Parts: sequence; structure tokens; C-alpha cells
Amino acid sequence: MSKDANPTRPSPEDVPLIVRREIEARAIAPIYEAFVRELGRERADAIVEEAVAELGTAAGEALAAEVPEGTSPLAYYHDVAIPRFSAGDAMEWGRIELDEEAGTLAMDAVRCEFAEMYRRLGLEHLGTLLSCHRDPYLFRGLCPCLELTRTETLMEGAARCDFRIQSV
Repeated sequence: MSKDANPTRPSPEDVPLIVRREIEARAIAPIYEAFVRELGRERADAIVEEAVAELGTAAGEALAAEVPEGTSPLAYYHDVAIPRFSAGDAMEWGRIELDEEAGTLAMDAVRCEFAEMYRRLGLEHLGTLLSCHRDPYLFRGLCPCLELTRTETLMEGAARCDFRIQSV
């Protein structure tokens, strides 16, 4: 809990990420739709993308600040971030392979409660913008040398999200 927080109320960091993302989606959806009506979908998407890039980069930088000296960012992501982001069964992984020597992390998400939540709310497109598009920026914020390649997502109807992170 942060030192300025009311001790009787949990801080946002105490709330599971999946819950925070649902609150975020419910708050942003009407604003996004107003932008779409006024500016068109392409411009509204660009505005959200710009904000998401900043949020993702900041989240990655915050994660980088946690990485102990001598630990690779990929190993830290594997050991700490995956369990954190998967808390409460938010993600189910079919494959997670870390190869520190090659500087790669391959992960296949086979169930994503984030995608399920956005779908339940009828916000798949916004979910893709808010969550899926945030991931590359998170990895770049974690370490500028990390590059995410993903060819398919559960959010867009595929059978998996194929995360391939490589140190370049």
C-alpha cells in the first residue's frame, strides 16, 4: 500500500490487473465512442494508441525498476511478471519457454480473461487497443532491447496469443 493511501482502502496496485482493466474499459468506452462520433474511428484509434503507448512504456519502466541487479529483464518477466499478470487465472498458458542464452521468451496464451471480459462488455475493438496494443510498449519500457512479435491474438478470434519476445 502506498504511504499516502487511506489505510482502510486498498490502493489500485492491490486490485488485480483484470479488475483494473475492466474499470478502465468501462470508463474509457463512452469517451472513446464520443471521439469516434466526433473525429471518426481512425483518428479516435490513433489517440488511444498514443495514450496506450505512453501507459505501456511507463508500466514497462516501472517493471524495469524492480529487476534486481544481475537479473535479465526476460528472466524477471518470466519469473515475476507472468505470474503477476496471470493472477486470479486471468491467463492460461499453453507454452512458456525462456532461453536466456538466446535472449528469447516464447509464450502461447490459450485463454485470456482480458479478451473474455472485453468480449462480454461488447468492447473487443477497444480491448485490442487498450490491452493487446499495450504489450509491445511494455516490453520496450522493460528494456529497449526487447522486441515483441505476435501474429495472432485471442482477442481477435485466434486460438492463441503467440508472444515471441527477443532481445535485439
